[in-house]
Amino acid sequence: MRKAKVAITTPNRAIQVKLFRAVGSQNYEVYYPGIGPGLFDEITALKPDVFLVQATLEGIDTYELCRKIKTTPGLNGVHVVIVTSDAEKQSQAMGALVDGVLKIPFEEKDLQRFLAEADFRNVVLMVDDSKLVHQKLGPILREEGGYEVIEALNGIQALEKLKTEPVDV
Repeated sequence: MRKAKVAITTPNRAIQVKLFRAVGSQNYEVYYPGIGPGLFDEITALKPDVFLVQATLEGIDTYELCRKIKTTPGLNGVHVVIVTSDAEKQSQAMGALVDGVLKIPFEEKDLQRFLAEADFRNVVLMVDDSKLVHQKLGPILREEGGYEVIEALNGIQALEKLKTEPVDV
C-alpha cells in the first residue's frame, strides 16, 4: 500500500518544521512545493492527498488557489488545509472550499487527528479489453490489495474516467 502524499507550503520555517513533525515520515511522503506562480502546476503534477498551505503567501491569492484545486477534475480529491493565526482568514478559508483550518498556534495532535480522519483512497484504473481479466484481477486488487478499482474496457473509456476520477495507479 502506498504512503499518502502530503504537500506543505509555508514561508515560515518554524511552521514548516512543526507541520513536518506532526505529519511524520512513517506513514506519509512529504513534499515542499515552492511558493510562487508555479504552485498550482506543482500541485497538479504532484497530486498530493493532503495540501497544507499557509493562508498568506506573497504574490498568491491562497483562497483562489484552494478553490481552483478543489474545482479541478483530478485534484478535487485533494484534502486542502489552510494554516493561519488570523480569525478573519479562518472564515475566508471556509469559503475557499477547504477541508480544514489549522489555527496557529496548533498542537501536533490536531493535525494528526485530521489526517487520521481523512479518507485516503488508493485508486487503480484497470484497463483491458478482456472481461475475464476484469473478473479475475478486480477482486484480487479490491480484496487483497485494498484498492478501489475503476474499470475501463479500452483506452477511450480510460481517458474519460481520468478526466473526473483521481487515480493513483
